[in-house]
Amino acid sequence: MAHASEELDHVKTKLKLQLAEMLQSVAVDHDKPLSREEIQGHLRQVWDHLSRDTRRLHLAPAEQERLFTEILDDVVGLGPIEPFLHDETVSEVMVNGPHEIFVERDGRLERVPARFNDAPHLMMVIERLLGSVGRSVNEASPLCDASLPDG
Repeated sequence: MAHASEELDHVKTKLKLQLAEMLQSVAVDHDKPLSREEIQGHLRQVWDHLSRDTRRLHLAPAEQERLFTEILDDVVGLGPIEPFLHDETVSEVMVNGPHEIFVERDGRLERVPARFNDAPHLMMVIERLLGSVGRSVNEASPLCDASLPDG
């Protein structure tokens, strides 16, 4: 079973890299940032190309959509915490490291299985989040309490 998970991680990494290459070339022709839907269209093109070249890439439609959502959340969203931001039952998301994510629901704190890949992945998301609200975090000031623009 771990082999299938490793293979999926490999495919996910390959998709992200090829998507990044495609987006760099597309960005030259655009004067404004691409929307999530436009990026998803490019991701589907990368997937189609990659799946033609690799016979092993056979995922059920639901698995493929979940993979696309995870990649889009990493590319334009806040990675593994993105789904919790859209969950109306979640009032707060707390991240205590790449592998420790907690949410508050109905006043109760619960650890969730979501994880960042590693510390650099977490820092990338932190920088994206804090940059959007005009804040920063660094070694001199490693703690930050921030809210998203929508509260």
